Amino acid sequence: MLLRSPNYPLHRFDKSNMPVPPTYSIPSSWYSQPYTFLPFPESELIPSTSDTFVPEKERRVDCFFLHPTSFWGPQWNQEIEESLWSPGDQTEESKSSVEITKYWTQATQASAFNETCRIWSPKYRQCTIVGLDNESAMGVAYSDCERAFHYFLQHIEPNAPFVLASHSQGSYHMGMMLEKIIDKNPALVNRMICCYLVGGRYPLKAFGTRLQHIRPGTSPTQLRCVVGWDTVAKDINFATQAMIPPFETLQVNPVTWDMTTDEISGTDSRWKGGITTVMEKNGVRIKTPNWNDFFANTTTNIKTVGLVDANIPREEFSLQRNSITGIVVPTIAREHLGPCADCYWLLQGWYHCEDFGLFWYNVRTNVKERVDEYFNQQSSKL
Repeated sequence: MLLRSPNYPLHRFDKSNMPVPPTYSIPSSWYSQPYTFLPFPESELIPSTSDTFVPEKERRVDCFFLHPTSFWGPQWNQEIEESLWSPGDQTEESKSSVEITKYWTQATQASAFNETCRIWSPKYRQCTIVGLDNESAMGVAYSDCERAFHYFLQHIEPNAPFVLASHSQGSYHMGMMLEKIIDKNPALVNRMICCYLVGGRYPLKAFGTRLQHIRPGTSPTQLRCVVGWDTVAKDINFATQAMIPPFETLQVNPVTWDMTTDEISGTDSRWKGGITTVMEKNGVRIKTPNWNDFFANTTTNIKTVGLVDANIPREEFSLQRNSITGIVVPTIAREHLGPCADCYWLLQGWYHCEDFGLFWYNVRTNVKERVDEYFNQQSSKL
């Protein structure tokens, strides 16, 4: 079978020929936005075994979430629909990207925050996956993220605390916002409960240089800090090894929330387990998208309709932090992985797409711990 692949843009980058910027006052410019009449977003899903769904009005804080790359080209940047309720004149590739972002990143990543946080997740003119080294195209994407963040700040309660979260390309843009906006504003630093900067391999040396006031997280209740990690298997191939930079990056253990290098067994109750998706294509249940569906340049009518426990056998799981490699885990059987499972034959052991899913319950618990700590500290000042 001929395998589809991402398409490299056929023309040189031309800033005068970019897609129209999204208008963040329009609900359709968001994947998730509190108190709107958008269709039920995938970021609100919870596993069938989870606690009762928490209504938005009962959640204590807001979370600004930037999704990872889900656009395969051949344009440098994704188009965002301008119509209030419909995709309008979007390219098929852009429509496909919206579909992937919903069934993968909103469902398995942003959803980890929906117990404690009202989720704001903007659409942005993300850079195509094969153009991530193009500073101009990435600059277009960043400009949208920054505008969306300012909109977010203007529409949550004045001086209210907030949580930040991101993955992959989203973490690149979030890191830029930390450096350019938040770290330079003491009031914003004080309002930031934590930034979950995941899957971005943020350089550890940036702390104390590019970031003067924000520190890496070293405990589960630390505030005004950044945590992040990148998940890989013990057995990786050359292609995966080439994805790992040869310097120390932010790798915080997503079970202990510190930088311990001790191996943690899957039988250790501190690892709370992962989640995966319940998916349908044209209304028929499927396991996960195949390679061609995942890299399709048209919509495939694939949806995530629920979340379930991944049921990884505890005796077969472990994790260990390495400051360069990342969070190292054993090879995991395909049936326990999420919507990207068919991609790992090429990038063996590159569990980038599972960074949230494998530790979904730990993230969910930790968000609540940090938010509770913030309000406890505020109460003690009264």
